[in-house]
Amino acid sequence: MNWLDTILNEAVPAYLNRNVSFVLFFAVIMLARLTLTKFPKKYSYMLWGFLGIKAVFDFGFTLKLGEFTHKAGATMVEKGEAVYVGRKVGELLPVSEKIAVSGESIAAGNHYMQYVIPGIWALGVILILAYGLMGYVRLKRRVKLSFANGNGTYSCDYIESPMAFGILSPRIYIPTGVDASGLDHVIGHEMVHLRRHDTLFKLLAYLILAFYWINPVAWLAFKFFNLDMELSCDEAVLKKADTKAIENYGKWLVFFASNGKVFGPLPTAFGETDIEKRVKNMKKDKKIKGALAIVASLIVAVTAILCMLKAPEVFAKQSDKTTILSAESVSGSDISTGEDVSEEENDPEEENDEAEAAETETAEPEEAPSELVATDETWLWPMETKGFITSGFGERKPLSGEEGETQYHDEVDVAAEEGTAVLAARSGIVEEAGWDFEDGYRVTIKVDDSVKIVYSHLLEELSVKAGDPVEQGTKVGEVGSTGLSTGPHLAFKIIVDGAAVDPMQFFEE
Repeated sequence: MNWLDTILNEAVPAYLNRNVSFVLFFAVIMLARLTLTKFPKKYSYMLWGFLGIKAVFDFGFTLKLGEFTHKAGATMVEKGEAVYVGRKVGELLPVSEKIAVSGESIAAGNHYMQYVIPGIWALGVILILAYGLMGYVRLKRRVKLSFANGNGTYSCDYIESPMAFGILSPRIYIPTGVDASGLDHVIGHEMVHLRRHDTLFKLLAYLILAFYWINPVAWLAFKFFNLDMELSCDEAVLKKADTKAIENYGKWLVFFASNGKVFGPLPTAFGETDIEKRVKNMKKDKKIKGALAIVASLIVAVTAILCMLKAPEVFAKQSDKTTILSAESVSGSDISTGEDVSEEENDPEEENDEAEAAETETAEPEEAPSELVATDETWLWPMETKGFITSGFGERKPLSGEEGETQYHDEVDVAAEEGTAVLAARSGIVEEAGWDFEDGYRVTIKVDDSVKIVYSHLLEELSVKAGDPVEQGTKVGEVGSTGLSTGPHLAFKIIVDGAAVDPMQFFEE
């Protein structure tokens, strides 16, 4: 598994779970916001801070809701149930057969889709960040040609509406030619933005939007966040204003909104946006005190506590994607990867004919022996669980999917849960136990002068070392995804007289 596959196998499920968490807690925030409709908007504005923290850190206490894990593309089964994918283990796998396990298909199209979708997401992030950066630079150039008014504001010829703009040292800019003496509350509104460091909060909200852009709920959250920010600023600046001052303030907002372009979508600029809702909100008396203030604070506090919970993970990580049968040492005759067909329903002669036809289809190297190895010791299935046969022995199409091109697969891949014990299929001496770039952590057992067994892609903590004698059933390591691997699985190879043979022939009924 290359570094990109490793990142995607961990990052994609984590990102999907983050989006599920975002949607759930957005619903919590909107419910709390609905209960605060009659209260000052400063309480609603506080709520978005909780969602922002969850979106960035996603920490909290885990809430146990039972098994609610979706293995992408897999059938939901309980432990102990047999899962069938293709055919009986004892039968040879046809060359043309492609088996998908837990959403991870060997087919080339599905293999490359794991790069296409994250690529689209990354492109969207880049475009949104580029849009915000270009807007910031363009507006920065405009306000560069401005002069101080002496009251903490700056006049600029190239803007149409008063605004607070900047990141580390934000300023208030007003259009040139406008009488600042009549803009006390408009300027006061922008000063509230600066006093609360809203420019930094809006920048953070914009970055969160860029990260979650593929989620429609993120766009709704950004819209409501900006709206509550503006409404709370209006209420703060008009707290002690009389009716005439409120009417005058509303007229200025309408004038500037209709006078030119506003800057609401930009990450660090505040213009006159959502004017209709803001004017309507000014006419409502939102002054509360005493018991009502306590109620509003309690609603905010309860919402904060709810946001400390951790949403259940719906999408499993790569290492959790394989559903395994109950743990027990089994013979090959008990392992199934195909339809559950009872012996009573199958004619033995028909089964033999199918096996012979499959043998003809399967391309084996000329030097491989055609007969089973004669031995007094029966073969033990090399894992404590049954697992899934994800790739059989013989010719197969490569992941590139190029027409006419095939690769010879000299082993059998069995997908299993990471950490599943790998067992010695026969007694022998450990000839090798260590690292290989392609096979990852690998163990080779020499059974006798003609037979060797190779286990690949194991976890780093091997249970044996070179030179150790091992009895059949001894644990040699654990299933992993080391080396060039696409997920947790065991690559099981049997070598007879120097040539790889189909391991599954030793597990026929």
